[in-house]
Amino acid sequence: MGLLNLFWDHMPLGQYSLLSSITTFVDFVVLKITGHKAQPILSYIIIAILVAGKAPRLFPGNVVGKGVPFWAMREEMVFRFGAERWNPVQKFRSALAFGLIHFDNIIYPLAACFAFLFSGLYLTAIYVHTYKKTGSTYLALKESAIVHAVHNIIAFIIVGCILTYFLAQVVVILLN
Repeated sequence: MGLLNLFWDHMPLGQYSLLSSITTFVDFVVLKITGHKAQPILSYIIIAILVAGKAPRLFPGNVVGKGVPFWAMREEMVFRFGAERWNPVQKFRSALAFGLIHFDNIIYPLAACFAFLFSGLYLTAIYVHTYKKTGSTYLALKESAIVHAVHNIIAFIIVGCILTYFLAQVVVILLN
């Protein structure tokens, strides 16, 4: 969270996500066509229409429950497997790719993707440490995937609490 805040505050374009880029584009087009500023909900409706038919591809498998460890292991296999033979530049490149691959999640700002770079470095360190200790790529992947999955579950819980809080505020506003 600290790295996210640092990148958010000090990185040019760090606050932009695919969602904010799409909404900015929709606002620009609507303003040019109609001469009026778009209503914020319009961008979200357009995005919903664009991704409606692609939802199974965008969210493969279960997002929560048993899906979290499964997807964590898949990411570990892609971004960490073989790291015991990599030089520091290869490890950094893999961690950078790990961070940037999260930009395809429409709500993550670019700053979060760069913060994930450090998560990738940390998970790589766990993988390499476990490999050196056990000599097993399977156990190294398992260890880094467990840490990855726990991190994701905690993140989902935090995001769920934040969404619940904001939805509760909307309900209170609508009831008043």
